[in-house]
Amino acid sequence: MPDECVPIELGLVDDRSMYRDGAALWLENQPGRRIRVVAAVRSVGDLLVAGPLPGVVLIDPSPAGPTQPVSQLCSAGAGVIVHSTDEAPHVVLAALAAGAKGYVSKRAPLSDLVDAVVAVAAGGHYLTRLSAQGALLSVPSRRPVLSDREVEVLRGVAEGRTRLAVARSLGLSEGTVKTYLERIRCKYRAAGRAAGSTVELYQRALEDGLITTTRVA
Repeated sequence: MPDECVPIELGLVDDRSMYRDGAALWLENQPGRRIRVVAAVRSVGDLLVAGPLPGVVLIDPSPAGPTQPVSQLCSAGAGVIVHSTDEAPHVVLAALAAGAKGYVSKRAPLSDLVDAVVAVAAGGHYLTRLSAQGALLSVPSRRPVLSDREVEVLRGVAEGRTRLAVARSLGLSEGTVKTYLERIRCKYRAAGRAAGSTVELYQRALEDGLITTTRVA
């Protein structure tokens, strides 16, 4: 547990100034908690150049999704908590796959934010019940059935290799690898878990336990 006499330094990232100001004021004035908001900025880029990165960062990602901003912050060493209205299972799982330590629904009580900050500052994880129920209980039943070769191709691409590199490692042509990827995307799309981009293929492979390592950009 963090030393209760030492403030937990927190960063806030959101493109709306009203949210930043309100959240900062509310969090810093919680009784019995010592949370100090050291930066409240519009973007991850602004936070990374604002000074030393705080140990915990609360972020409401853009509608484009949480993967890139969460990955950036985690790579820089922050414990990331996503605070969002979006509770779609694939969004929650994408945030966790990208390295987020917490996901707090904006429909949850505001006190959950404090609990999440304290938990992540102590090295733990925090999911509100709404987020956990939707994300962690629904995905296993929607995992597509992939052939052994499709799994090999997906692993290769998810690990950051090019189609040509994957083809050479498996003794296939690049065109054959492309065909396998089209089948894989089709199966994930049919399961309601789109995987149109390479980043999404990585997310699906991580969610389904097909890879365990963090991808190097």
